Amino acid sequence: MNIKLKPKVSKGLYYNQLYKNDKSSYIVLGNKINGVNLIIEDKNIISINLLIKEFNGNNTLEDISSKIGIEIHELISIVNLLKNKGIISLGQMGEETLTKNFNEAERFSLKIFEKSLSKIKLNPVILAKFLKGFKFIFLINAVIFFYLFAKYHNQYSIFDLIKYKESYLESYILINICMVFSFIFHEIAHLLVAQRYGAESKKFVFILYWYFIPMMYLENKNLYSLKRKDLLKVLLAGVTFNIFISLISLNIFYITNLYIFIVIALANLKMFFVNLIPLSLSDGYFVFTVLFGEPNLRKSSYRLIGNTWKRAVLKGYKKSEIIYSIVTFASTMILFTFEITWLISSLQIIKGLYLIVLIIFISLLYCIFYICLIRKRFVSKTIVDGR
Repeated sequence: MNIKLKPKVSKGLYYNQLYKNDKSSYIVLGNKINGVNLIIEDKNIISINLLIKEFNGNNTLEDISSKIGIEIHELISIVNLLKNKGIISLGQMGEETLTKNFNEAERFSLKIFEKSLSKIKLNPVILAKFLKGFKFIFLINAVIFFYLFAKYHNQYSIFDLIKYKESYLESYILINICMVFSFIFHEIAHLLVAQRYGAESKKFVFILYWYFIPMMYLENKNLYSLKRKDLLKVLLAGVTFNIFISLISLNIFYITNLYIFIVIALANLKMFFVNLIPLSLSDGYFVFTVLFGEPNLRKSSYRLIGNTWKRAVLKGYKKSEIIYSIVTFASTMILFTFEITWLISSLQIIKGLYLIVLIIFISLLYCIFYICLIRKRFVSKTIVDGR
């Protein structure tokens, strides 16, 4: 790199102390325009600030190195990182190549559909009024549900509710088809709340995650520039809307006895639980990282799970990492066990084979965690949180 280059801070720079806990604190340093960011430990932010003040387009790298007292090769490394993240530019003499945040969804999936949302600009004032009305309607439906549930709950067992026309299989298929539409409304809720608090929507993507799991997600440019409480509202918007649809559907079912509304309710309830499991890429994961003030929990948790059979397995791990690993592994196992149990019941597998199939499935699931995730065949060493 030419030491005569004059770095300059790009427009849209922001700092956000999003992750904070008892032992450490992290700053999100990003660019609102290109949507790329990086996470810096709080103890390093003073040094970064000193450098950024010198990146005014007038000082050369040689000048900055001499003024601050930093070795030129160290300065070049920092400049390259900030340049690739779009936080600074090097003018006409420097290459401007942006390095995107690591995106696990894009890296390990087959893209089916992508739609740009950059032109969608909703009025935050109107959205605020709309969401206020939504809260009121949500509460009314919740009250109606508890009244109807208390009145009719003895008439239906859980097995009646998950069986369509005496068939668990038909019910299973219908609910999973309905989940596709539930996913769309889930992401629309994210979009509305994100724009309410000033985040800019970038694109809507439909993929096959790991080439077989249908998944949709909304990508925002400046989501991590939001305040902590506002970010949590955006992250929880999708599952909140899923619960809302479930309540309305159950209320209509209790009144009309039409099974299609049970299908809609169960599809949205399933969406609620799947998204709150703090596995990689889920809403629950990002909520977990914000609440615990610890970014990139998944990287350490995969390593911890992979060391399960070693002595002193918990040594060197933070409390938050241990809790996250236990909750993630346990909740994932419970969800998949429930899923395979439902599927086995749907296919009417002989009862004697049921336990064998279940044990084999759980063993395979653990192998996927261990081999694929822990051994880094699917997870990059440079994994960085981002939605």
